[in-house]
Amino acid sequence: MPILNRDKVLRSLRKNQGLVAMLLQGVTAADARSLRDGAEGWNAVEILCHLADFESIFFDRARRMLVEDNPRFPSVDQLELVKANRYANQNLEATWRRWSREREAFIDWLEGLEDEALTRPGVHPETGDMTILQLAINTVLHDIDHMEQLGRVLGRGSQAQ
Repeated sequence: MPILNRDKVLRSLRKNQGLVAMLLQGVTAADARSLRDGAEGWNAVEILCHLADFESIFFDRARRMLVEDNPRFPSVDQLELVKANRYANQNLEATWRRWSREREAFIDWLEGLEDEALTRPGVHPETGDMTILQLAINTVLHDIDHMEQLGRVLGRGSQAQ
């Protein structure tokens, strides 16, 4: 059995959801908008909007990998998403619910896959070939990067880079 398998990834996806909830516990709407990751950095609402948008992107890519033969994914302009989806105007609680619903749907979908489906390939625009399992692992790692960022923004985490 590989060291990184579906069960471990599913546990990590769930744990990360709980960790984000813990980071956001007690955060006021004012703090969620005013505390930033540096002068030009994102606030907590914008970080959560990014997580929610990319949860949808990752899930869409995984679904395509299941039904298409080795699909190639387009690049995503993160800064364009900030503008197009008006991150600065979003509500923290509503964004949390959106991300949480999408995360639950992704977890449920992954749980329902046959083992061989996890090896279905696709091509990431920057990193190249990947499988559904690798995409799910990348989702966990993406969460971790932004949980650390949330912790810094809210004064609840380390200064790790």
